[in-house]
Amino acid sequence: MALSAQSQQFLVSCEFAGQERVCRGRLFDPQGKPAGAEIPLFEGLLSCAEDPSLTSLHGGTIAVAWSCSRRSDPSSLWIWVQVASPEAGKVLGPPFPASRPASLKQSSPLIAPRPGGGFWVLWIEESASSAGTLWGRRFEADGSSRSPAEPLSTPGALQGRFRRAAAAAGPSGDLFVVWSGFGPDAGRQPEIYLQRIDDAGTRMEPVRVSEEQKKPSSANVEPALAVSSRGEIAVVWLRKAGPQLGWGRLLSPEGRPLGPELRLGTRSDTLERSIAVAAAGSRFVAVWLDLLRDGSEPPKTVARIISPPTGGEGKPFVVSEGPRSAGATRNPVALTAGTSEVAVYELHPSAKSSAEAELIGCRVPAQRPYSPDR
Repeated sequence: MALSAQSQQFLVSCEFAGQERVCRGRLFDPQGKPAGAEIPLFEGLLSCAEDPSLTSLHGGTIAVAWSCSRRSDPSSLWIWVQVASPEAGKVLGPPFPASRPASLKQSSPLIAPRPGGGFWVLWIEESASSAGTLWGRRFEADGSSRSPAEPLSTPGALQGRFRRAAAAAGPSGDLFVVWSGFGPDAGRQPEIYLQRIDDAGTRMEPVRVSEEQKKPSSANVEPALAVSSRGEIAVVWLRKAGPQLGWGRLLSPEGRPLGPELRLGTRSDTLERSIAVAAAGSRFVAVWLDLLRDGSEPPKTVARIISPPTGGEGKPFVVSEGPRSAGATRNPVALTAGTSEVAVYELHPSAKSSAEAELIGCRVPAQRPYSPDR
């Protein structure tokens, strides 16, 4: 599932149809009601198991990136892009490959807007030794290529075994990328790094976001980031050191840390997962799934407001609470819905069928008090 939002919201949902995984997009109004017909995406392609990535472009169009192969050649696992018009309810041409043909696995597609209506497409290319290299390519708004595919990672500081990467565009047009991997200053466990890339493709020196830990077994994984209207950056991630807990850090528009790491939650008896963050004006809202390790309470979707420069804005608060059954609440996704609020979407088991799930959404103001409106 991937989400994008302006005054309206465009949702891309993926599900299995027999042995194939198909994706469809649909426009929703600010009240969460369908505002257009479903749009089939990536027709004629076979998908891999990953979710797509999407971004809004100028003129109301949407660009979606996915890791797929041609139905006629299942071994052609490349990164593909499709541009659609949610308001018109149709795709704007067939999907086209963004990545270069390669025998190596290409996965984890990311897409982010560029100044003037174009977009970046990024992906991870894995070698036989499991080392990952981050690749990128720039496109114009009409899908024409602005540059050839090029490796954004360089030996040493950027090369590493990528667990996950994320990307977001700043108000000045710079692209910010975070990832979990090994750098020259990392130990035996992955750390979180951030790099700024301007629209010409010039790469700045990467910055280590996660702080050095006393425990050598502390693994920092699954980063996410957002950029505020003023250019400040919020990076959140999960740290596996005994219990899996969520952490975050604020950085300046230049990528300089504004302060120390911020522990997002307040409990130590939970297992946190599915962390995400979105910007609402000059503030951020981090969202994650909170599971008690002993299973004595239902899973909860929890949020915390992060306000630059210190990150302080009160304690975490519960957005929603699901039934105790396994998988009852999973994969919350934070989504910018305006200048002062964030929309949070979750998948819940359907009351009609145990094999189906329903998408449930609510809006969270980027300030307290909060009252759920589902």
